[in-house]
Amino acid sequence: MREALLEVENRRRVYGAVCRYPGVHLRELARFVGLKHNLVEYHLYHLEKLELVQSIQDGMFKRYFPSDSIGSESKSDLLGAQDKRVVSLLRQPVVFKIIVLLFKTGAMSQKELSRQIRRSQSTINYHVSRLIETELVAKSEGDSGYVLVNPERMERILLTFSPQPFTLTDGFLDVWESLRL
Repeated sequence: MREALLEVENRRRVYGAVCRYPGVHLRELARFVGLKHNLVEYHLYHLEKLELVQSIQDGMFKRYFPSDSIGSESKSDLLGAQDKRVVSLLRQPVVFKIIVLLFKTGAMSQKELSRQIRRSQSTINYHVSRLIETELVAKSEGDSGYVLVNPERMERILLTFSPQPFTLTDGFLDVWESLRL
């Protein structure tokens, strides 16, 4: 039954995009596959019904995740509930950049993050505050900036995470490629 469901080309494209970009929301997904959002929503409904795809509510967005690896017959969830929340945050370009910079450098001040990301300090403060609330980032000892709370966990998540194309095109490709994960 599952194989028959994926015989529909558009549904297979939608499923492939969800697998490639876990945590994607409906409108992004529609842009990636080049279909109208109501058609993508229709295919997601059927994918969720057969438990090939799972969704979580993230504020105003409903984000989609594959339920199992491509070709796997097991229904083992690839990401835990907490990791899905992290991936949802990483789908935001500023948050993604903050996490990658902190992962690469170890610690950075708000001013340095602002300079590197080319966003105002108030924007950086807003996103860092959200990351602190979710316990992904903490103030470093001596108050010299911010650090990742659990770099090993973040490394594992980043290894399974594929940034969206628009995230890469705004001058961040160099940082992403320079990571030696």
